Amino acid sequence: GSILASTNTSAPTLKIGDASGVPSRSFNLLRVENGGVVSNLNVWVGPLSQCDGSGVIVTSGGKVYGQMTVGYNNYSNSVSITGGNGVQSLWNCMNTTVGINAGPQAYSRHSLRIDGAGYDGSAVVTNATAVNVVPAGYSGIWCSLIVTNRGRLHASGLLNVGGIQAALPASNNFVLVTQGSKVFVTGLTVGVGNSNLVNVSGTDSLLSLGGGNLTIGSATRTGNQITIGPNAAVTNVGTLNVYGGNTLNLFGGALTGSALTMNPGVLIGLDVSNPGAMVFSGAATVDGTVFPTNFP
Repeated sequence: GSILASTNTSAPTLKIGDASGVPSRSFNLLRVENGGVVSNLNVWVGPLSQCDGSGVIVTSGGKVYGQMTVGYNNYSNSVSITGGNGVQSLWNCMNTTVGINAGPQAYSRHSLRIDGAGYDGSAVVTNATAVNVVPAGYSGIWCSLIVTNRGRLHASGLLNVGGIQAALPASNNFVLVTQGSKVFVTGLTVGVGNSNLVNVSGTDSLLSLGGGNLTIGSATRTGNQITIGPNAAVTNVGTLNVYGGNTLNLFGGALTGSALTMNPGVLIGLDVSNPGAMVFSGAATVDGTVFPTNFP
C-alpha cells in the first residue's frame, strides 16, 4: 500500500510515537515493505520526550519520499533501510537534512542503518542536503550512522558526527562505512564534541568528500578519530585538518586530497604490515606522533 500526502512545499509531518501525555507513545513502528510507498511527508521518529524505542523499517523494495528526523530528547529511536536481491529499498530525502538526535539535550542511541544485504544499490538514502549524527548546536551520545553490505548514501552537503551544545558536548557518536558501501557527501566534521568515531573499512568501501574539508576534533575537543581499514578509501578531501589529541588511523586504506594540516599532539596510527597510502597534491603541514601498530 501507499501513504501519499499533499505535494505542496510545506509537507505535513508523520510522527512515529507521538501521543502527548499518553504512556504508550514509546515503541511504535512503521514498516514500508513489498513495494509500499510513503510520499511527500516529513517523517519524524520519536518527536517528543519519552517517545523512546520507536522506528521506521524500509525493506523489500519499500520507498519513502520526504525528510528524515530520528529522535528528540529521548532514547533509542531508529530508521533502517534494508535491500536485497532484485529490489531497491529507498529513502529519498527530497533535498532536506537528515537529523539523528535533533533535540538540544544529551539523549542517546538513535540510529540510521543502511544495509544493502550484499547487493549493490539495493538500499539507498539519497537527495539529502546534509547528514547530522547529532546536529551542530545539539548534544547526544552513542548516536550512529551505519552504511553496510554495499549500502549507499548520497548528500549534497556536510556529514557532521558529534555536534555540541556549550554545556553538553556530544560524545561517543559514530559512523561506520563497511563491506563495500559507499557514502558521497561534501565535507566531514568528526568531533565538535569528544570521542566520536568514523570507521571506513572493508574492500571497496568508500567515503568521498566531494572536495569538502575533513576536520577531526577542534582546539578544545579530543579523543575523536577516523580509521581507514584495508582496501577502503577516503577520497576527494579538500583540506584535512587534524587537531591535537585526536587520531588518524591509516590501516591499509587510502586517503587522498588537496591539503593537509596535522597540529601538534596528533596521533597517527599505521599498520606495520600494511600502512596504506596518504596522498595530497598541495601543501602539507605535519606535526604529530606516528605510532606503529597491528590492525585488529
